[in-house]
Amino acid sequence: GEMDREISRKFMDCHVFSKERCTECWAKYYCSGGCFADAYFSNGDIAQPNDLSCEIEKKRVETAIALKAAAARDKETE
Repeated sequence: GEMDREISRKFMDCHVFSKERCTECWAKYYCSGGCFADAYFSNGDIAQPNDLSCEIEKKRVETAIALKAAAARDKETE
């Protein structure tokens, strides 16, 4: 059939600059606002990220940065 332009527009307009919670988040460029399906099934709205998923993603990024910093530090001391 035909593409539903209204639904298509909702997805196009839903990004880290339009999601209220994402605008101030330091990790927004790492997760890109999270998964639409996760947001929809947890909150009923693709524009409302899942709280738990956000916290998990932030911890993943923090851990990755810490590991990279530790590896760089170890390399300097060799």
